[in-house]
Amino acid sequence: ATAGALLSALRRDGFVVVGDVVPQDTLDSLEADLQARLPSIPHGRNPFEGLKTRRVYNLFNVTRHLDALVTNPVLQEVLEELLGGSEMLLSSTMGIQIMPG
Repeated sequence: ATAGALLSALRRDGFVVVGDVVPQDTLDSLEADLQARLPSIPHGRNPFEGLKTRRVYNLFNVTRHLDALVTNPVLQEVLEELLGGSEMLLSSTMGIQIMPG
């Protein structure tokens, strides 16, 4: 999809689902990186975090497989239009595993 089409859908519907931004093998590698890390992370510390969750903070220190997503030129164009410029800083990334219950 083009940035224009994504922006139109976003403005019309309030959300947009973007498929095929990164190849499936990249997503598989990202999942493998996170799955390898999750067992060593304790469950949430309080009800706000969720006592049956695990959180991986600062994902760019955990995996380089997110790079393709945040450097995607179409998504960057959408964000530049929405945020009003090209000087953006992505400073917080997190993965959350939510267990049943």
